[in-house]
Amino acid sequence: TAGIFPADHPCGRRFDEAARLLDRVDTLVQYNAEKLTLSGGFQTIQQDFNRRGVGSNSHDPLNFLTGTTKPYYLYGALKDLSYIYTFDATYAFSPAVSLFAEYTHERYYKRTISRNRSPFATAARFCSAGGCDSANNDWESTYRDLFDTYAAGADLYLRKKVYLTTYYSLSAGKGLVGSRFLGDSTRLTTGDPDKFILVGASAAVPYPNTTTRIHEFTVVLKYKLTANLMPKLEYSYQQFDNKDYQTSPMTPYMGCISPATGTLVNGCPVRMLTGSTSPNPTFTPSPFYPYSVVGDTSSARYIFLGADQPSHHVHIISAKLEYRF
Repeated sequence: TAGIFPADHPCGRRFDEAARLLDRVDTLVQYNAEKLTLSGGFQTIQQDFNRRGVGSNSHDPLNFLTGTTKPYYLYGALKDLSYIYTFDATYAFSPAVSLFAEYTHERYYKRTISRNRSPFATAARFCSAGGCDSANNDWESTYRDLFDTYAAGADLYLRKKVYLTTYYSLSAGKGLVGSRFLGDSTRLTTGDPDKFILVGASAAVPYPNTTTRIHEFTVVLKYKLTANLMPKLEYSYQQFDNKDYQTSPMTPYMGCISPATGTLVNGCPVRMLTGSTSPNPTFTPSPFYPYSVVGDTSSARYIFLGADQPSHHVHIISAKLEYRF
């Protein structure tokens, strides 16, 4: 409604300034036999910022509609949760030979609430018409990151002089971001104080998933020359695979796209999206790479370098000489 339009929403909170309730649990169980050692652990950290009337949080729910999501009393992070499970096993065949295996599963979850706020008159910082600062334009994002790490290897101690360690590890991660609007998308009338404006390029829609894979194979050889002197030779092979909707589609020239509506840019027949007035627009697949079209029509005169983190293979060989006093 009409009135002063502050730069920051009065109910917006940074995560380090908001009232919160933090719970943390750590557990570890270990079993030791003559040759076998097993251990398992669990850790969870749970932060709740969505506390009614606590600190500077609102006493009344800020939701525009009921039933679209749970009540919230601030803008920003509402919950931040993590769960980590670990498992380790070691088996010693003899004093000279042992095997080990490790597994870790990590889950991270965060829920945030935001609002699309845009004053109609940029010269005068006030809201002179509807739709510029309404809870009908609130939207929710949930972040889920999943990681699984596997490792297995062997330790060998031969003839009291040779130490040989070899192992393989795999870290696999996946990121999921789900966004959605929380208001009434049918209120599109100009002048409506609660006009819905989360449409087209401003729509709150889920992001594509991100994936990361890191493989590593390592061999370490040490030889005891004397009681104090030990050469060390190490070889590692690493393979990194990455797919990120923010960087993987990046090309040196990002300006050859056309706006969602209107005249096509000469030589750039692909539009950035379809449905510029829809709360659920369809993004156009790109003919140049296996992702949706990204870019900015105002970037036609710019070239971008080094924006992506491409997949790669690395061989590492190192030699050291250790001396112990």
